[in-house]
Amino acid sequence: MKPIHIDHAPKLIKWKNKAAIVEFGNRFYSPSIFVVAFLSAFHFIDYTYSLPALLCIALLSSIFVSYTSWVRWRKDFIYLAERELPIPPKTTVLILSTECLLQFLVSIISFWWISKVPHCVKEWTGLERTTQGYVWAVILTLTFVLHIFVWKMSSKEMDKCLRDTYDHLDVV
Repeated sequence: MKPIHIDHAPKLIKWKNKAAIVEFGNRFYSPSIFVVAFLSAFHFIDYTYSLPALLCIALLSSIFVSYTSWVRWRKDFIYLAERELPIPPKTTVLILSTECLLQFLVSIISFWWISKVPHCVKEWTGLERTTQGYVWAVILTLTFVLHIFVWKMSSKEMDKCLRDTYDHLDVV
């Protein structure tokens, strides 16, 4: 008889960690990127004078994405709670605000390399393109860390709300 062999997956490759990484990648699929790429491709936008428009597009995109994330979170909660219950306002504000901030950063990261942004950043700050690449990589890494923090916070809030929902039951 052969001994039983269990191959433990490394900690980084656990399903919940894979889901967090995949979710971070999915944050970059935003309609605003297509809008800005279209405007840039047909020279409808020039970054020397369109920075307010880019910030508005990034803000609107982050509001839209954070709202859809909130709706998905709420549906997951209703599914797990097995009934429709009110969610505490503090939880709603926490999830919406962190998602909005995170998605705004993702939009800025996404817009950075479209068209003439590096040229304008060089004019504004004096940073060469290589240095901008390092700055962009640092911002991307910090955004990923923030994403993991928000992802864990969202999971904790879901757990807290579910515990409050079933608090009346005796645990044996």
